[in-house]
Amino acid sequence: MATVRPARLLVILLLAAVYFCVGKWGLSLAFLHPSASPVWIPTGLAIASMLLAGYWVWPGIFIGAFLVNIFTAGTVATSLAIAAGNTLEALSAVYLINRFAHGRQVFEKPGDVGRFAAVCLISTALCAAIGVTALAAAGFAPWQRYGSIWATWWLGDLVGALTITPVLVAWTLEPVFFDRKRTIEILALYALIFSLAVVSFSGRSGIVQYVPNLFHLPIIIWAAFRFGLRGVTLFTFTLSAAAVWGTLAGFGPFSSFDPNTALLMLQAFMGTIALTGLVLASLVRERRVAEERLAASLKEKEVLMREVHHRVKNNLQVICSLLTLQSGSTKDAEALALLEESENRIRSMALVHEQLCRSKDMAHIPMQEYLPALVRQIKEGNALYQIPVHVSCDPILLTVDECVPLGLVINELLVNAFEHAFPGGAGGQVKVQMKHVGADCLLVISDTGKGFAPGFSLQTVQSLGLGLVKELVDQLRGKVELSSNTGTSFTIIFPHKAP
Repeated sequence: MATVRPARLLVILLLAAVYFCVGKWGLSLAFLHPSASPVWIPTGLAIASMLLAGYWVWPGIFIGAFLVNIFTAGTVATSLAIAAGNTLEALSAVYLINRFAHGRQVFEKPGDVGRFAAVCLISTALCAAIGVTALAAAGFAPWQRYGSIWATWWLGDLVGALTITPVLVAWTLEPVFFDRKRTIEILALYALIFSLAVVSFSGRSGIVQYVPNLFHLPIIIWAAFRFGLRGVTLFTFTLSAAAVWGTLAGFGPFSSFDPNTALLMLQAFMGTIALTGLVLASLVRERRVAEERLAASLKEKEVLMREVHHRVKNNLQVICSLLTLQSGSTKDAEALALLEESENRIRSMALVHEQLCRSKDMAHIPMQEYLPALVRQIKEGNALYQIPVHVSCDPILLTVDECVPLGLVINELLVNAFEHAFPGGAGGQVKVQMKHVGADCLLVISDTGKGFAPGFSLQTVQSLGLGLVKELVDQLRGKVELSSNTGTSFTIIFPHKAP
């Protein structure tokens, strides 16, 4: 604890010194009353300091406020009362922000920004009431001018809170947005902000001084979307500094009024700009956070789906291994053939899940990759038949519900061609073609073998394999046609909506 107290004391003294300096500058703009300035930076400094460091910095605010007022006007009693009001202003504001607006994260959500504005509205009104009442009771301000002095005091504090607090909080907590790739854009934004501010508050009369004000909102939107809270606060601070300078020099759209009224109107304008920018920045941040969470959620689901497909593939491969082991101990030729057919079918399904594990798109399988792999796998499982297979496929994406039955169909027809189309080792070839035909997919599996006997029909066939083909094509809501003039050709067409 002994090492903490000197450091805290140094922070308190430093805060008091800074508060005193900016406070003296603020009171140099007090045209209506020596203690009521329409431009009051210390309020934003006090709230930001207490919000970032903690309630323990309040003595720095009290000391700074007391010194500002004792060296300006009034007595020790009025200075103590004003200092107490300024300290209470910051304490109440920070307490309410911590209680109802998530503390330091107050500018991350639009609702919290609204609560921040409401808190500042209340706390600054309380401070102005304490200060003006103390001055009027001590005879340093006429009661007849109580309302105008209070309004000046209150608006100066309120806009100070709305413009200065976000700057200090954003540039302390927000990650730095400057990087090499965006340096030109950052410089362009700042140059545009500065130029707009200078042009807006550099003409004594004429429409030219009003036209630039139309571009404030687009620049705020740009700053909010590209650079977040830091960009918005940079815009607001730069515009506010240039606007105060131009108005005091007699330039800009408010220069026709007396100095106090001009600054009050300017502060109302800047308060609106600041609050609009804060809401925009919080909306952009909230949207980005939601997008990041959605992306993370989708990534988690993608990882989960890959794991599911990986496990399904492994389980199917285990079943294939079991069937292989069972085949090794089976002497019956018919049973052995059935086991091998079942193994081939399961491998075609396992390949679908393997493709999904590798695919970037977890919902669709690229047939131009899956089809050659499936044909190669079927050929390896039927190595006894040295029949060349030529594969061609358009870029087509199918869902799992489409790919599984289609893979089984291809497996049945290829194995059938290997086993029956080329008796006695006769030579020939098999072609597998898949392409788009309008809104449908067309699959053609043809061979140059002996073909079927005359009068053969798919409608009356009793073969398990070809019967399975018909059932699977029905699942695809398609139709299959058989041609057996020279060799055999199966044409399968089914509806498909491209993703």
